[in-house]
Amino acid sequence: MPPLSLDPQFADVFTSTQSMLQIYQPLLGQDKRGQLIPYHATSWRSIDELTWEVKLPRA
Repeated sequence: MPPLSLDPQFADVFTSTQSMLQIYQPLLGQDKRGQLIPYHATSWRSIDELTWEVKLPRA
């Protein structure tokens, strides 16, 4: 079955999610204990309850 969409906000079907993982790189992931770990982000912090600051590596 082909992906239904490559738009991340509509990724609720397994084939769409797996296809997007080949295209997009997530900022953060989770380890086995559920703790956030870096993928593409080098650091992150909560500024307030609605805002996060994420630092990315320089190209």
